Amino acid sequence: MSQRVLFASIIAASACLTNSTVSAATPTPSGLEALVGTFNCVTHASGGTVWRFHSVNRAWGGWVRADTTFAPQNGQPGDTASTFVGFDGNAKQWNIVSIDNDGSYYTRSSRSGSFDGSHWVDGYPADGAKAVIRLRDKRQYTFDLITAGAKGRAATSNTVCTRE
Repeated sequence: MSQRVLFASIIAASACLTNSTVSAATPTPSGLEALVGTFNCVTHASGGTVWRFHSVNRAWGGWVRADTTFAPQNGQPGDTASTFVGFDGNAKQWNIVSIDNDGSYYTRSSRSGSFDGSHWVDGYPADGAKAVIRLRDKRQYTFDLITAGAKGRAATSNTVCTRE
């Protein structure tokens, strides 16, 4: 279950835990506006597994909140997660925090100057995962992930989210 959310995450989002002064009136950081909306997403993972999910992304103060729903698929029950994406001006980094309905979570950060094309490293769990987020246009964004796989081989996934 957490693997599905890991693939989705991206973004599709993040709350910066170190910047508690952000108010609801804070504008969405530049680059994140393209994430706001309702998206249908498809993840193609190593080994040919395909995951499909629905993401409703809203401006949330200076962040974007993505509420993601997975229907039952690939032998797994349905699932939901909330992911937050934002920029911490004090730390000068982008942040993603994703929390699954079972209480599991992950964090990622990026020191890239722009959200589009940003390169991400994991915070927790620290398993060496790396990702790239790209904004294709106002209709689509992508999230490419690489993690350590079985027997030391890299496991990859590509998620494409298309605006409804």
